[in-house]
Amino acid sequence: MKVFVECNSFKKTEEWRVEIYNNLGNLIYENKVRENKYNGQSTINKVTELDFGDTSWIEKEIKKILNQTNK
Repeated sequence: MKVFVECNSFKKTEEWRVEIYNNLGNLIYENKVRENKYNGQSTINKVTELDFGDTSWIEKEIKKILNQTNK
């Protein structure tokens, strides 16, 4: 499983995507789960924000996705 955060300075957007892979490494799920305004902060500041910020919302999204894909 991978979570991507793509910050686009040109569009001024921050896009969060989740990818889930099976045991063979094949992609079985991909979806954009959130899009925010991007304020142009530096990469190091964004990483620090993610390290110490509340990202419980993405954990909840992943649990929902896993429940849906396991049905």
